[in-house]
Amino acid sequence: MYRWGFAALVLVACGPNVGTSSAGGSSSESGVDSSSTAAASAEGSATIASTGTSTTLTTSADTTFADGSEGEGEASAGTFITAPDVPGHCGYCDVWAQDCPENSKCSPYACVSEDEEPEWDAAGCFPLDPSPAQPGEPCVTEEYALSGRDDCEISSLCWDADPDTLTGVCAPLCVGSEANPICEDGSRSCYFGDDGILTLCLPQCDPLAPACGDQETCVWNQHGALDFVCVPLRHVPALAYGDDCSDDDGFGCGDGLVCQSAGEVPGCEGTRCCTMLGDVTAAPMCPDATQTCAPLYPDGEAPEGLENLCACGVAE
Repeated sequence: MYRWGFAALVLVACGPNVGTSSAGGSSSESGVDSSSTAAASAEGSATIASTGTSTTLTTSADTTFADGSEGEGEASAGTFITAPDVPGHCGYCDVWAQDCPENSKCSPYACVSEDEEPEWDAAGCFPLDPSPAQPGEPCVTEEYALSGRDDCEISSLCWDADPDTLTGVCAPLCVGSEANPICEDGSRSCYFGDDGILTLCLPQCDPLAPACGDQETCVWNQHGALDFVCVPLRHVPALAYGDDCSDDDGFGCGDGLVCQSAGEVPGCEGTRCCTMLGDVTAAPMCPDATQTCAPLYPDGEAPEGLENLCACGVAE
């Protein structure tokens, strides 16, 4: 297991404050008394201050990054400071605020690389490459594909890195805030993946006429702008119509399919299953006789260009 540590060991049990599942945490959830202030020092110093709704860590002198390397500077983090040796609590920085020390960046990573299928489950500080690659350029990670240590510039990460060669392409991170995510490239949309740890700007696509790359598929961005984005095939389970997509972030249903509630898909054995997409102006023959192709979006809420998109579901 790869772990990171502060120069001074400070224990505060709360999760990373990135994404949809961990927002809105409070000091009572972290186990820190709302009126307490604690400090510890070793090589340099570290101070935790907790005030009702937030917990702040400030470090000075030597800093140990998520990958075990060291640097100098000062870093301040929000309500999600965690200790390096607490299982499941690996991240300690904010990808939106980029609150790591100078010459480093806050990047999503898999804090437990031994998993059979490692996931983006934390956010840590990593040294910046002195000659960083820009979004769209080839990149390389170190140690393992989801290590977070790469040669991309501060506002991007090495996406879709091959687990054998560790090479990928720099993809831009969303900017702005969790409540108002922004992709500076208008042809991309902000995707929240892996419980919101991963916040990437991915290329938009039309699910009925996808123009993604050869090794990509067009999937529903159901945790973001509710449009469709191109995702590398290695991240998609390639589910078929009727398959359970409850645990796949919606990525499981590829081209021509979308993840919908079980009641819309006869025979669905999960809480959600993949169903067929179509165009309301030329509605397809749905797989089940009880289904009709109904608009995917409420009136006036469809993303531009997707106003006629429909999904096969059981008619009410």
